[in-house]
Amino acid sequence: MVALGTIALIPDGPGAIFASARPEFSELLRTDGVQTARRVTPVPVAPAPEALAPAPATESSEDRFTREVVKRTNAERAALGIPPLTVIPKLALAASFHAQDQKNQSCRSDTLTHIGSDGSRGVDRILRTGLDVSRWAENIACGHPTPEAVVQGWMSSPGHRANILDGRLTHIGVAVALSDSGRQYWVQNFATLR
Repeated sequence: MVALGTIALIPDGPGAIFASARPEFSELLRTDGVQTARRVTPVPVAPAPEALAPAPATESSEDRFTREVVKRTNAERAALGIPPLTVIPKLALAASFHAQDQKNQSCRSDTLTHIGSDGSRGVDRILRTGLDVSRWAENIACGHPTPEAVVQGWMSSPGHRANILDGRLTHIGVAVALSDSGRQYWVQNFATLR
């Protein structure tokens, strides 16, 4: 059977049965490839299985990158027996606020900052999402071309490494934003919820 909108075409030997899935057109006719048609017993028409399943969502490179950063971050924790971080979309939103705000800033260490252009700190951006946290941390980076490179960079920095491996932090949100020149600006937010 092939579903064609609200009409089903059911191949059957030399002819075909045309059936409507709409009740007002419930009459079925068989054609034999000539000018004749005759009524046949109605056949239930079910939608094709692929019509029932939602179309797969297209994943952006940013989504793939952030998922990979979380995976690599949790792998670093697992290697030391530290429980994995759980992703919270609101933490990713707070990270995205800062990534979008800072993406066109210089990657020089003297201009790379945790302070937003509105004066906000990481905790301010987290609280704006409605989360109530008892502990938080933020890692930022600029110019690393891949998730592997940015996590490796953070793990090579004592302060960033401490945030990643802090077992008191239980949740994570990650964002990456591309600058106008195509450079990545990365933000990891960590938190423990109250």
